[in-house]
Amino acid sequence: MGQDGAPARTIGGGVREGLDARDHQFTNNLSKSSRRDRRRCDGRLRPINATHRASAQEHHENQTARHGPQDRLPRLYRPASCGLRWSSTVSYLGWSVPSIPITSRSLWVLLATAGLVLSTRAHNLHAQGQDSPPAALTLFHLAEEARYQGDPNTAEVWLRHAVQLDPGAITPRLEWVAVLLQLGRHELAAAALSELSDKVRDSESREPVRAATFYKLQAIVASHRGDHDTAIEGYERAAQLAPRDIRLRFQLIGLHRARGSSAGTLKHLKAAADLRPRSVELRVEVGRALLALEQWSEAERNFRTAVTIDAGHTSAWQGLGQALVGQGRLKAGEEALVTGITAIPESGMLHEQLGDVLYEQRRLEAALRAYRRAAELIPADSSSLKAKIDRAEAALSE
Repeated sequence: MGQDGAPARTIGGGVREGLDARDHQFTNNLSKSSRRDRRRCDGRLRPINATHRASAQEHHENQTARHGPQDRLPRLYRPASCGLRWSSTVSYLGWSVPSIPITSRSLWVLLATAGLVLSTRAHNLHAQGQDSPPAALTLFHLAEEARYQGDPNTAEVWLRHAVQLDPGAITPRLEWVAVLLQLGRHELAAAALSELSDKVRDSESREPVRAATFYKLQAIVASHRGDHDTAIEGYERAAQLAPRDIRLRFQLIGLHRARGSSAGTLKHLKAAADLRPRSVELRVEVGRALLALEQWSEAERNFRTAVTIDAGHTSAWQGLGQALVGQGRLKAGEEALVTGITAIPESGMLHEQLGDVLYEQRRLEAALRAYRRAAELIPADSSSLKAKIDRAEAALSE
């Protein structure tokens, strides 16, 4: 229980209902890769200059302090990404423009104008059966900026032209698929992915992160078709190639939990907890999964870790008490719950659980006191708690 009287939220819960929303969020998250520019369409990356990143962050903090949330102001362009896109576009088109400070909004107008010119040129080249990797690269940069500006429809057009002009490039096609999924065009996304299968598998060992993106996108397409077995296979393969991507672990936790696979759920819960060792919620989730499998001692270790991280977490103390009682260590369970109540004296759930442990030891008066205190703290009427009070009173009167 995350809050007294309310069921605790479990990681990966409601998978069937929430799968579309999570997939949409994932495709949106892919756009964050636009904070890095590609030197070429085969996926090699050029990181943003650290000095530029620091100065942009400093500007953001200063503006927020002076004016409130940054979204109330025009966003300044990021010198090492937007600036590079603009300079590469100008260079390709042969334009001559003055070097002046501009905002993200005015830069976007210029880039959109360049995109129209390039789209016309790309259409003509494609109609003539000609490839043009330089034009494809420039369109790719423009599409990345369109995604950053929240314009996936324009990004889709430019990425489609980029794929047409450089059909052998993998990264632009992966980005195009991500945008297609964002726009709900799942069949076209599936067709675009199918053309990449052999190329990605051939380069998997050299480009594991790019291959992981391919398998993630495959899994999203499969989940939209309702093929959860294929979705699990895709996410599992992606997790092998990108073991530190915690989003993959959360997807797999949800899918395995929906399929009733305790072993699969536990495997990825443990992996996620290892990636976030200070997350009390993940430790509690691991402990609960172990309790369900009656692996009491390992569950105890996880709950002890959780209460060490956060002594005010009710569910962690509850789980620790359950793990100890599951091992037949009633006295140790009682001591853990008393410690939890000391840390969280207003937790009715811990008082109720303490009453259960005391009742098991036939310490009826102490159990009755714990139940009555729980009844005071839990606002809603609880028929089960009332039944426990009646049971303890009846046992005392015998």
